[in-house]
Amino acid sequence: MSRKMDRKRAQMKKQRQHRHQTQIKNHQQAERIEQKRRHERENRERNERRQEELRRQEQRKKKLQTKKAEEKERILQKKAQERARKNEEKEERRIQKESKKRIRKMRFRKATRTLRKVLKVILSISAVVAAVFCIIYFGFKLNSVEMKGNEIYTQQELTDYIFKDGKNKNTFVFWLKAKTGIGKVEIPFLDKYDVKMKSPSKLQLSVYEKSLIGYVEKDGIYIYFDRDGVIEKLATEKIKGIPNVVGIEINNPKLYEKFEVKDEDVYDLLLTVSQAIQKYNFTVKKIEITEDGQASIYIKKVKIEFGKGRDLNEKMIDLSDMIDGGLLKYKGTLNMKSLSTDGSGYTLKENETKTSSQSESESVDSTNQSTDSSNQDETQNNSNPVSNEATNEETTAVEQ
Repeated sequence: MSRKMDRKRAQMKKQRQHRHQTQIKNHQQAERIEQKRRHERENRERNERRQEELRRQEQRKKKLQTKKAEEKERILQKKAQERARKNEEKEERRIQKESKKRIRKMRFRKATRTLRKVLKVILSISAVVAAVFCIIYFGFKLNSVEMKGNEIYTQQELTDYIFKDGKNKNTFVFWLKAKTGIGKVEIPFLDKYDVKMKSPSKLQLSVYEKSLIGYVEKDGIYIYFDRDGVIEKLATEKIKGIPNVVGIEINNPKLYEKFEVKDEDVYDLLLTVSQAIQKYNFTVKKIEITEDGQASIYIKKVKIEFGKGRDLNEKMIDLSDMIDGGLLKYKGTLNMKSLSTDGSGYTLKENETKTSSQSESESVDSTNQSTDSSNQDETQNNSNPVSNEATNEETTAVEQ
């Protein structure tokens, strides 16, 4: 029994070992198979990866080739476009160059035609100007001048002054200068003058002389001056209607310049009296200015004393009224040194009746006798302004 059991155990052990070995063999065989399968799978995966990598490389290669081809095509297109652009620019430059040539030719032809026309016009104008110049130069030679309005200055004096330089001997040129004022001759002793062309060889001048309000005699020369104290004329002959001024002395008289005196007050008084005479249009023979600055004027045979010249305008108005009332029919001295509002302050002292020989020997124009008579009359008037009935009657007549 025990042997059977041992054999059985041994047999079972062998069976177990056999099964174990079989299991080991099967396991090993399965491992080999699995390993083989794994190797195959790995190889297959490796092959697949290699193929995929090759495929990708092929794709990249194709893409690169395509990109290169596209880049090459793009470069070629760009080059073609650049060539086309250059060709177009070249053609355009050629066309522009030809166009410019045509334009230059056209402009040259046009300029030539214009220049010819301008030259023709210039030549025509030059011919006309030359003809006009010849006509003016040879056809408007001044031969005679007619003066109008000149009372103080002679026609010869005016003519000599205007044409003293010999440059105004053309009638048309002188008339044109006078009308336009360009280059017009300025004549100091005239306010203005108008020019009228009577004919191609004759001019008419209408002159407006400056008013001479007085003259001073010095060494046989008569020095005439205007209302501004400007010396306008030096003459050796008297001019009618201009009052003689005594009591002042002019040193170094110069034409067209203001004369100078030692006492400016005397100068101002003289101009004031002279301007007032001119304003009221009195016909005065003489103006007397004393050293102490008193003014007197002589109208016909009446001497009018204004004193220092205060209220001169009002006194002139009164004098005008008295002249209208018959003052100038008397002979004597009228005292107007003080302004009178009603005329009662003015006194007229008549000269005493004298023989014809004495009257002829005494002249009102004599400076010394007039001054002495004025001083004596002033003294008598101050001492007894209304001393007798005759004087009162004469004064009343003057006032009326």
